[in-house]
Amino acid sequence: FQEVNTSITEVIDSETVKSPDQFGVLKEELEARGYELFGAGGTNAQNVLIAYDTDEVERKGRRTLLVPTSFDFGDGCTSSNLRLPLAVDLQAGALRFWVVGVHLKSQIGEECADRVRQRQANDLRKAIRKQLGAKKGHVFIAGDFNALASDDSLKPLKTKGKFTPLTRRANRAPGSGSVSFLKDPFRSLIDHVMYRKRDSKKAWVKKSTLVFDPDSAGDEFSDFINRYSDHAPVYTSFYTDRE
Repeated sequence: FQEVNTSITEVIDSETVKSPDQFGVLKEELEARGYELFGAGGTNAQNVLIAYDTDEVERKGRRTLLVPTSFDFGDGCTSSNLRLPLAVDLQAGALRFWVVGVHLKSQIGEECADRVRQRQANDLRKAIRKQLGAKKGHVFIAGDFNALASDDSLKPLKTKGKFTPLTRRANRAPGSGSVSFLKDPFRSLIDHVMYRKRDSKKAWVKKSTLVFDPDSAGDEFSDFINRYSDHAPVYTSFYTDRE
């Protein structure tokens, strides 16, 4: 999950406004269903969180990846207070895997934003290798990349890191949507799950990636953006030896 806010008190036009505690609500709802939630739950208004079902997976470890969150390229291109990625080490049957949750730099800032995101992608690649010790094995990166799968800013993950976006058209299930950010005029597919094909090709269920299409659900989700999110959920599946 991305952009889950804690309760924040702000002064807007001389009036004190307290925002809802989305983190608290989500934590309570998920725990009631047998999930554990990993994430800061701090004052950052855009927390990255990972939830996992304790009936289905066993947690072996979890950590926040310590990568730079501020950048200054020296030519007026700066960015600060970016989101730290999270990593959870899970076991499901015979499948032992890392899930890395990310929320990369937004597209605001155009060329500068692309430079920041490219540096983030490279830092993430290094952190997976060094901080997780995961040169080999199953590593799945999921979240809001704020870029198309083909975008040059993600090249460090795709070329040096050998990560493949499972949201590419050839990997999507029949009937899948093709847009994850739902607001006009910026509708695009910027939420992804990535894996390393060399390590996880046999574990991934071929063409199982589904980008949820709110329009496919009919009138019940006609106001999806207002009720739920301006991003559509993205799903994909992997084999274990469990039924």
